[in-house]
Amino acid sequence: KPEEEKKLPGGKTKKKSKPQVVVSVAQRQKNKSTTTVAGLELFGVKLSEAGKLFGKKFACGASVVKTASGTEQIEMQGDFLLQIPELLLKNYKNITKEDVFFVDMADGKK
Repeated sequence: KPEEEKKLPGGKTKKKSKPQVVVSVAQRQKNKSTTTVAGLELFGVKLSEAGKLFGKKFACGASVVKTASGTEQIEMQGDFLLQIPELLLKNYKNITKEDVFFVDMADGKK
């Protein structure tokens, strides 16, 4: 499938960015952390259903949260940075390994 290109002034072309899922972990207090999954709606995934799935699979609190930019993402209590991609690839066939990106904002003080 060819990537779409957009003509910009000056003869430059801008490639349309591929949708991607961003999984990030942020440290809360002491030994607590939260995992956020953003970009699932770009793949046609219903966030409320995915949040329920994550909550049941990882036995944690999972909710859909609106961000400052107006988009929605799933926020979970706990550090599931490495388990989420496996679950996404298994349950949602239109998400590939190349679509998932990690951002680890937690301090590695363990």
